[in-house]
Amino acid sequence: MKIRLKEIADFKGNKVHYYSVYVDDEKYTLFEKFLLDNIESNRKQVNSILIRLTEMKKHYGAREHFFKMSEGKVGDGICALYEKDLRLYCIRFNNSIVLLGNGGIKRTRTYQEDDKLHAIVKCLQKVSTILDKHIKEEKDLIITEDNELISDNINLYDDESK
Repeated sequence: MKIRLKEIADFKGNKVHYYSVYVDDEKYTLFEKFLLDNIESNRKQVNSILIRLTEMKKHYGAREHFFKMSEGKVGDGICALYEKDLRLYCIRFNNSIVLLGNGGIKRTRTYQEDDKLHAIVKCLQKVSTILDKHIKEEKDLIITEDNELISDNINLYDDESK
């Protein structure tokens, strides 16, 4: 898997930096796919999530209580922003850095019971693993003192994709 980070300029704030990723050679980021897939059919719920993202960036930061935490495996940072049955899966690094992923309507008890949502979370888990590896190595990706993700390399890979 190859990923490319993109800071979401429309949501840049003094409390939170939001990012998303292009996966492999996709035309849209994961967050853009979420918006494209859900804005028409779930406009009110999407708008509520967007308002919450705006409030976090301006006033509160990405505090844990805004998210449903521990949606993935322990330590991968996967969480969900939700409004009624709509889920936006994210990777929350800390109160200041959030990677916005994809999501959709959750009609089952767990996301694992829904093929689409399960695939979205699995994809984010791979993204989390890649980012974690590059951050720990401190060569391709760093978190600055201002809580921004900086990548010296446009494309970040998992070990199998090099």
